[in-house]
Amino acid sequence: QVAVVHHHRAAAAFLKTCSPPNVLAQRWEGIASARSKLQTCKKNGPGYLKMLVSNVTAGILIGKGGQSLKELEAATGCNVKLSSANHFYPGSGHRVVCVAGKEEAVESVIATVVEATLEAERHVAQKEQREVDDRVTLQIALPFSACGLVIGKGGSVQKEIADKTGIAVKITPKGENVVPNERVASLVGNSRGVLAAGVEVF
Repeated sequence: QVAVVHHHRAAAAFLKTCSPPNVLAQRWEGIASARSKLQTCKKNGPGYLKMLVSNVTAGILIGKGGQSLKELEAATGCNVKLSSANHFYPGSGHRVVCVAGKEEAVESVIATVVEATLEAERHVAQKEQREVDDRVTLQIALPFSACGLVIGKGGSVQKEIADKTGIAVKITPKGENVVPNERVASLVGNSRGVLAAGVEVF
């Protein structure tokens, strides 16, 4: 994984992007609780991550009556918040998942999101009466300050991640993302490789 010092800088940068006056953050119910928990675990090495998921994946993560989400938070110790059904990441049809917690715990949440994404793909494939491929897409919103750490000099870190996981890290070009000061990293491929690459990006 990218050096721990990079992880902490990226975490701090993510926190800034989701703090007021960020519009999305203001919309999320309970976001103040997420910030509070992030501050509580700061001394133990906090991690913060913003992912984009489909409505189907979000429904799987939340579960009936929010039960699955509660179980995920209890199992990992993370604070996990999803934007509501009609609030999408600007310029996309995807909902936002914000995760705050210790590094290893956040990585467990990434694994759960990848699993939920694969399950959502199964649901869609069944509905469309087609075969299911072990192919998922994981999107991570990155602040500008973290992009350089993921790209590396001349793309060296991107290449390292691709060589290690078999997954290319594609990042939206500067100025093309709707949200100011953010770019979106897209990881596409088999679920195991995407999970490994997601952990590296985090």
